[in-house]
Amino acid sequence: MLDKQARNLQVLSDFLTRHSSKFPEELSMYFQVDGCSVSIHMHSEAERAAALAIVGEVFGRSDWQAELDYRGKFYDWDKEIDGVRVRIVSAQGTGVKEKFPVNPKLFPLQLSEVAS
Repeated sequence: MLDKQARNLQVLSDFLTRHSSKFPEELSMYFQVDGCSVSIHMHSEAERAAALAIVGEVFGRSDWQAELDYRGKFYDWDKEIDGVRVRIVSAQGTGVKEKFPVNPKLFPLQLSEVAS
């Protein structure tokens, strides 16, 4: 187990050596040695646009995979780069409204036989 953690730590260290200078200090990045991953978090639309532009420049814009987050409000994007899973948390909104009026036609009608 410790050998695996040490290898993951070395992979992350190499990743940071190659890529950390390309990212601004204010970009929120979290590293996980156990899963050998980097998560990038944004807290506003302005941060999201800026972060996506930077990440696209650094890691390319192709081969990303979108996955619906656990709340169903956003898609997280991820891609493996240099042995590290890079995840952009809440990269894309789903466009699903959180609250809206229910159309009465969505309730099913019960049909019953009429006795003659």
